[in-house]
Amino acid sequence: DDRVDELAALLRRSGFDVAEHGDGVSVVWAEGVHDAVRDAVADLGVGLRRLGPERQTLEDVYMEASA
Repeated sequence: DDRVDELAALLRRSGFDVAEHGDGVSVVWAEGVHDAVRDAVADLGVGLRRLGPERQTLEDVYMEASA
C-alpha cells in the first residue's frame, strides 16, 4: 500500500520503533503494540495482511553462525 510511510509515522509518534520494508512495516514489540497497530490501521483505513512475530529463516541462522 502507498500509505506505509503514514502508518510508520503514526506508530513512531506513538513511541514505537518502526522499520519500513517496501509494502509493509516491522514494529519492535513493546507493551501496547497490538492496540497501537490496530488503531493506526483503522485510522488510516488500510488493510492488515499479517500481524505476528518476525521469524528468522534457517538460512539466516546458518549465515549468522558462519559470520
